[in-house]
Amino acid sequence: MKKNIFRCIWALSFIILCSCASTRSTGDKNGVGQTSSQIDMPSAAVQGTAFGPAQEFVGSPYEEIAVSGLFDVHFPEACPIAILPNGDDSFAARIQALKNADTSVRIQALIFTGDESGLYITELLKQKKSSGA
Repeated sequence: MKKNIFRCIWALSFIILCSCASTRSTGDKNGVGQTSSQIDMPSAAVQGTAFGPAQEFVGSPYEEIAVSGLFDVHFPEACPIAILPNGDDSFAARIQALKNADTSVRIQALIFTGDESGLYITELLKQKKSSGA
């Protein structure tokens, strides 16, 4: 009985392992089917970003996918992103953004608690609602 259970578990493990294996045609492995945009792709990477050193992005080796999922590089001057190192900076940035809002306030995720900061943000939101923002 134990032998049959062990064999069944072994067979299922083998089937699962084989089903996870990737299969590619030999043409894909040899680079046949690559588009010219994949081979001659210009290096337009950004130096010194928060995401590490510059690199050249290469699309999928499959011709039907190629570089369809890649987007143009946005240089740091065009990206107003700030890295806030701690909660105090993050809270100050949220408060400043709420105070500067003039047409709408969009909150995607924020947990309000009954502490001082939560009540302060709640009051700010009430003021913005009454002012029409």
